[in-house]
Amino acid sequence: MTLRQYKNASKGMKIFTIASTAVILAAVAGLLALSFRDPSVTVEDRQIRISGMYGQTIGFDEVKSITLIEKTMNELGPGRRINGVGGIGQTLRGCFNSDGLGTAALFVKSRTAPTIWIECEGRPDVYISYGDSQKTREVYEGLLSSVR
Repeated sequence: MTLRQYKNASKGMKIFTIASTAVILAAVAGLLALSFRDPSVTVEDRQIRISGMYGQTIGFDEVKSITLIEKTMNELGPGRRINGVGGIGQTLRGCFNSDGLGTAALFVKSRTAPTIWIECEGRPDVYISYGDSQKTREVYEGLLSSVR
């Protein structure tokens, strides 16, 4: 709707236009806020569950190894985003493709080390890191003790 059309529109149409715009802006803000939240990693029923935006479930039978890499995702080279969120702050979520890592699912803060690498069989590898390196280490230790 152009400004001229808006000025000539009925009161009901103006209210509808403003309300629609507010709903769309609120939805976009909500999605952005959700994408910045740290993923929750839990282990139950012989599965690793990563919740949050682009979350997934990894069966123990799909896990080849779990490694703590003392590098940031920026140092590892996240590559190009295929599907997900990236480039806003240091949050990378979703599916990425890089020359060094191949296709991978990232749930990381790109400038924070260490990074958890879950090497998978039959699916893309998964990388996880938090803004707090101690939290990343705690999640790593929890995964190791549960998957063994």
